Amino acid sequence: SRQWEHVLTGSYEMTGEVAGDINITNSYTLNQIFIDFQKYGTDYGTEQLTATFKLEKMVTTPDGSSLTGAVDGESTEKEVSDEENEFGGLTAGVYRLTEIKAPDGYSLLDKEIYFRVSAEGVELLKIDNNEIIPIENTTDMYKLEVSGTPGMSDTKYTIKIKNNTLYDLPQAGGPGIYLYMLGGALLLMIGTLM
Repeated sequence: SRQWEHVLTGSYEMTGEVAGDINITNSYTLNQIFIDFQKYGTDYGTEQLTATFKLEKMVTTPDGSSLTGAVDGESTEKEVSDEENEFGGLTAGVYRLTEIKAPDGYSLLDKEIYFRVSAEGVELLKIDNNEIIPIENTTDMYKLEVSGTPGMSDTKYTIKIKNNTLYDLPQAGGPGIYLYMLGGALLLMIGTLM
């Protein structure tokens, strides 16, 4: 839960134009958000797969440009599987999730996933010409699921991500090749008998 503490300490007395000292302590603790990332095959009904993601926090510089950096000084690359899939302790800010190693037989996501963590919870975003735009919780390749009341400490956030399969080459030949081989063998046998 969020707590604000306004503490006015010290004492002062005002007579005329005497300056007084006021000490104000503003202490705010934002809940840390934990997000489960789940990687699937071409649809969400398949089993979870193992992939490696890199999570970066967007930082705005004084001149207004955005940079990406480490998340609270911790390693931002993590293998996500059905057993271990959580990035935890995320504080308020905009984050970028990039897939850096796809599961075997699947291709990397062609774009990054952006989301914002705030006191109200988690929301998906897109970045268009350096403008941050909130989007729906479901896209063609990923979706955000929220269990519980957004912004509360017991709320569970899950981002489910689908894969595209790698291009499969078609089989060469097909079933018709055996008829040609049989026909050729028969012609050779007839030719040797004559």
